[in-house]
Amino acid sequence: MDLGISVLKEGDYALMVLHGRIDATHSDIFLRKLTHILISGIPNILIDFTHVTMLSSMGLGAVIEAKNYTTSNGGKFIVIGLNKTVTQVFELIGILEYLEVCQTVDEAISRIHPQPAHV
Repeated sequence: MDLGISVLKEGDYALMVLHGRIDATHSDIFLRKLTHILISGIPNILIDFTHVTMLSSMGLGAVIEAKNYTTSNGGKFIVIGLNKTVTQVFELIGILEYLEVCQTVDEAISRIHPQPAHV
């Protein structure tokens, strides 16, 4: 299965939705798209892993680089919809505790744009 990537840029965040395998063959595509988003100046990055079936070490490296770049520039880096496969990779490497994780895209967006509390 190839890697499908769709990107939605909305104001101060970009949502990248992934489908398929981020393996040695496809990680360069993932990294190129991610780099393009990062250098475009959008401060907040959301990546939806709901439909990712495999994450290689190269893909993992791209995630770590993007997270470090985003947070060092004052933005939020949020991963969404971690399935069992992706969660196990993040846990194995020991970075899960350093990632901001949401179950849904709406939850991630609300972390970037919190609603004011009603009094």
